Amino acid sequence: MVVEDSDKIDINDIVKKEILNKSIDLTTDYTEIALDALLTDGILREVPMVKSLLSFYDVTRSVIDRHKINKILAFFKEFHSGSILEDKFEAFKIKFNQDKKYQRHVLETIILYNERFLHILKSRILANLLKAHIEQLISKDEFDDIAVVLDILHPKGIEELNKFYPLNGKWHQFLSTSWKARYEGTLLMSAGIAGTHSGTFLITPLGQQLYEFGIKPLNMGV
Repeated sequence: MVVEDSDKIDINDIVKKEILNKSIDLTTDYTEIALDALLTDGILREVPMVKSLLSFYDVTRSVIDRHKINKILAFFKEFHSGSILEDKFEAFKIKFNQDKKYQRHVLETIILYNERFLHILKSRILANLLKAHIEQLISKDEFDDIAVVLDILHPKGIEELNKFYPLNGKWHQFLSTSWKARYEGTLLMSAGIAGTHSGTFLITPLGQQLYEFGIKPLNMGV
């Protein structure tokens, strides 16, 4: 039987539905789901989003597609964890439903970056950044800029950025000639979120936002 285009599963529709209405189980660790679990776990397969993703991606033949499913599921587990202020989420849903250009941009950001990321941790960070945008803690432009930084940042740079934030809530500053600045800050500088000023190594405002709204909610520790 020939499947009409109108009957095909659309990844945009899958992501759109999950943004507005949670379907995934938050108790499941989607970062480590094996291929056989995706294909044989009856309960898992009946989760609406999982079922739709399995219809869209070719997990039986493509390791890449299976990894894409893991990243998207990890993104939405992080997105739905905790809570978003109800009034902020309602305002977001109104704009998301009414402003088609904005809706398309949000969907493309989620889909394209999750497809690009090699590491699932970045998908979880992106989810926290979207939540911060929905709560109006960062603007759309700031969300876009931080997402670009997240995309190019080496995964070890995430650990390095975490080390520059102490328990007292103030950013560490180091002499630009110090061992920490020269070695632990290299990956941060290459991503454009750290630099030197008057002989001091500093985290830029963009780097601070990446940490505050994307990484810190993960409670990774130092």
